[in-house]
Amino acid sequence: NLKLVDDKFNENEFDKNIAMLRAVLRFIAHKHWGKKIEVASTGTFDLRGVASWMQQLGPESEGKNGEGLWLSPEFYTEMAHANGEMIQLGERNLIETFLAVEDPGVDVAINSKGTPVEYLDGKTLNFANGAFVDGLRDAHYDGNVPIMSYILPQINAFTLGMLYQYEMNAIALSALLMGQNPFIQPGVQAYKIVANIRSGKPGTEAALTAMQEAEKQLNPDFII
Repeated sequence: NLKLVDDKFNENEFDKNIAMLRAVLRFIAHKHWGKKIEVASTGTFDLRGVASWMQQLGPESEGKNGEGLWLSPEFYTEMAHANGEMIQLGERNLIETFLAVEDPGVDVAINSKGTPVEYLDGKTLNFANGAFVDGLRDAHYDGNVPIMSYILPQINAFTLGMLYQYEMNAIALSALLMGQNPFIQPGVQAYKIVANIRSGKPGTEAALTAMQEAEKQLNPDFII
């Protein structure tokens, strides 16, 4: 399925090319609308890991030379109030991408007769949760948050593989549009160099001495 995605990426026209459309929309949001953050949201527990993977892929690929969108994973409805308040009414510096699935597989029927939510009796947990997630999506859009969505027909190895490859293509192209090389991560070398010095790696003795001398110059009044 990786070859299938790459073939679609290389052959499909722009208006039918998922990766290209997503890359261009992210580029416009960042460079022309001044957006700094992308929220990767899902109300499906089995897609929570995908949102966390997106958190690494995006910033690591784009975060160079003062460019790139910070990416924050969001799990609904768990964070609907905490972070949802900021997304709804905070600074308009973000976009949001939803991860959803049409067929969740196993589901549970709701038995709510005689309760304040009796109208949900016989419905499923996925139906109820989906209504809240759709409510968050629509409310955020009405609150001037640009929205994109990945909607999977179901969750299996094929659809997840397609999603991963689409997103890798989209982020690579997005970074290239920003003038960045998405395949290198020079920024993360800085902390590794310091960690090697502080852990006593052979050959870093002079650097450790210089670091210790620099620390002596710190104003003790600001050290607690």
